[in-house]
Amino acid sequence: MKVQPPHYKPANFDLIVVGGGPVGASLARAAHGLRVALVSHERRNSAPAAPAAFDARVYALSPGNVEFLRRLKAWQSLPAGRIAPVHAMRIFGDDGASRLVFGPVPAHPECQRRL
Repeated sequence: MKVQPPHYKPANFDLIVVGGGPVGASLARAAHGLRVALVSHERRNSAPAAPAAFDARVYALSPGNVEFLRRLKAWQSLPAGRIAPVHAMRIFGDDGASRLVFGPVPAHPECQRRL
């Protein structure tokens, strides 16, 4: 007979999301009507970040991603001073030789819609 520790409580979930970053947290938030477990190493913090806790990471989001975040009511909670359009981006690897360059998206309406 298998004996469980006294604090053990089995749980049933429809969806288990591993990772509490932007993608995982958004997926968990979007899963309306499902029992969701969000497994993350980040601690849950409902208080706004202190000004001294500035996060220098940058995320480039397509118009479709922005609309998705708006529907989740997440976009509206982002500090307006942290939102800016990205017209071009250059990323350089640690080896000094690797690089990745992103430029403007063609203005064709179908291309914009698919983003």
